[in-house]
Amino acid sequence: MWRFLTLFVLSACWFFEDGFIDHACDDGDTAGCDEPELGPPVIVSVLPDTDSPLGGREVTITGENLNGAHAAVNFIHDGWYYLNPEKLGGTDNYITIATPPLEVNGNLLKAGSIVDVQVCRPDGECYTLEDAFTYE
Repeated sequence: MWRFLTLFVLSACWFFEDGFIDHACDDGDTAGCDEPELGPPVIVSVLPDTDSPLGGREVTITGENLNGAHAAVNFIHDGWYYLNPEKLGGTDNYITIATPPLEVNGNLLKAGSIVDVQVCRPDGECYTLEDAFTYE
């Protein structure tokens, strides 16, 4: 009886969140678990920082607190947003994408267009690095 009661109390504490560590998230299954709060996202670099207007080049965006696995990336030119280029990978410190083609209504914009690069996390926090990429 004593062993059963001890096991029951320990099991109850295992999932109890107020005052105890929530070990239910320790097994790798993070569904329903709180993620640690991230500071504001920051983009440090975009490399390489050029491509043709046709796009498709693999580019790595490095920075801090990017939440790359879940973040959206936007290329912005003259108020036009080129949303969510193909994402190839990411972590909190980098996102690798394939650059989007620089076009509006099916028309490629001129070579030499400079764009801003923006990263937006699912929590709504965004960071924009101005003049970060050039379509040559």
